Amino acid sequence: MTKHENIAKALKARLSELTTRVGEIDSELRKPLSADLEEQATDLENQGALEAIENSDPKRLEALPTATRCILCAA
Repeated sequence: MTKHENIAKALKARLSELTTRVGEIDSELRKPLSADLEEQATDLENQGALEAIENSDPKRLEALPTATRCILCAA
């Protein structure tokens, strides 16, 4: 296998991982809120964090597809 084929294979594997993660995030964001107000507050806080991750990952991937950390974490 050539170096380019290895890189392509690694990128395809990473794409699969990220696609799975996006599906998990979408599923988590679509879950109905709990009837318990404290749990609702926690769920909403978690949803905000998940939405931020979901919105920031495409920018990171456009900048550098093989990056393992977001721009802020890498700084």
